[in-house]
Amino acid sequence: MKAIVCINDLGGIGNVNQLPWKSKVEMDYFKKMTIGNGNNAVVMGRKTFDSMNQRPLKMRRNYVFTRDASISDLYDADIVVESNIDNILLLDRVFDDVFIIGGAEIYRLFAPYIDTFYVTQIHNCVLCDTFFPVDLIYYKEELLQELVDEHMQLLSFYKYSRGITSP
Repeated sequence: MKAIVCINDLGGIGNVNQLPWKSKVEMDYFKKMTIGNGNNAVVMGRKTFDSMNQRPLKMRRNYVFTRDASISDLYDADIVVESNIDNILLLDRVFDDVFIIGGAEIYRLFAPYIDTFYVTQIHNCVLCDTFFPVDLIYYKEELLQELVDEHMQLLSFYKYSRGITSP
């Protein structure tokens, strides 16, 4: 299982249930990574899904993980609502890649099962009220590339792979 996240220099990932910055470069990277070969799934919490105006991401199977699976009747047929973590953990057997895409509670919950984190460091200090909850100290860090986006923000793209010394 993999995760993908964009974090600012303060560790922030969101503000008032929205992305606190705009970056076409980062969004294109997110899309490319999570679509892959077209047989990928994304797993998100209900608040993250709501922040996307309850629209599924195209060309990926969308799973909304929530304590209350009864809300499944409220969503489009392209969305799978799930409340059992074991069912989500089985997705690796069905899809090429399964990406945890947020929010903070979902990253924290699935962290023990994630072997690779794709982290975009967006170099700004924009105000955030939600922060990335996973300590990546037990992961091997690899800088993939650095780019400047259309807003002159420096983006550093990292891959963190679970190391031998993981807890």
